[in-house]
Amino acid sequence: MSRIFTLPEAADYDTYHMRHGLNIRQSSAYWGVSPGTFKKFVRLGLAPAPLKLPGLDRNVFDRFELDRAMDAARRTEAA
Repeated sequence: MSRIFTLPEAADYDTYHMRHGLNIRQSSAYWGVSPGTFKKFVRLGLAPAPLKLPGLDRNVFDRFELDRAMDAARRTEAA
């Protein structure tokens, strides 16, 4: 049985109020893709890898690194 992925409401991820560090669900929603697709992008090097923070047992993605990676993808596509 497959799970259906739905993006959260845009208001939930208002970038003005968004934190700097995002979990996988927030990062994938920020990019507009499912968590599975986002993980694939990380494996392919299209999205940045999560930060390795000492004492933290979860993945944290830097929102500004996500922005830079998306900008780089846009420049590559335009070339």
